[in-house]
Amino acid sequence: MCLLKSAQLSWISICSNGLKEETPLPKLTEHGFQHIDGTDLSQGMIVEAHKTHAYQTLIPWINLQNHLPFFLHNQYNLTICCGVFALDFVEPLSLKWLIQVTQVGGMIVMTIKATYYDTYDFNGFYKELVAQGMIELIDCRMNKPYLGQEADGHYWVFSVLKNQGL
Repeated sequence: MCLLKSAQLSWISICSNGLKEETPLPKLTEHGFQHIDGTDLSQGMIVEAHKTHAYQTLIPWINLQNHLPFFLHNQYNLTICCGVFALDFVEPLSLKWLIQVTQVGGMIVMTIKATYYDTYDFNGFYKELVAQGMIELIDCRMNKPYLGQEADGHYWVFSVLKNQGL
């Protein structure tokens, strides 16, 4: 049960980075969320996301390996990134770019494939950002189903404390 009313949800801005066909984001509009933007490196995923009519703006050719465009900085209350932190897609540094687009006090929700977590020492990287006062870990669910039964993944929720100077 959602404790917020639709009118309260309409002001929340959401950015989904790395669009997936199976994403639940289109369902968010049914619950009152109105400002949902999406970014992806793949033009094909942008086309598929457009068909859902859930996104206010879709931005192609966004590479999470690099700084994100300045017009995305400090724009979103909630940043979602699912299925991107998997082997050879991005490095842990990409978490900084997610922080950069999220407003102070906003949240980042993301998934990380278990093998990625181990290979790239994501634990060490995010703890460094915590020590720098950039983010705070709100919740983490380790070794949960990821993409069906394919592999285990970790689910993370961070609060952004500071997003300048990245």
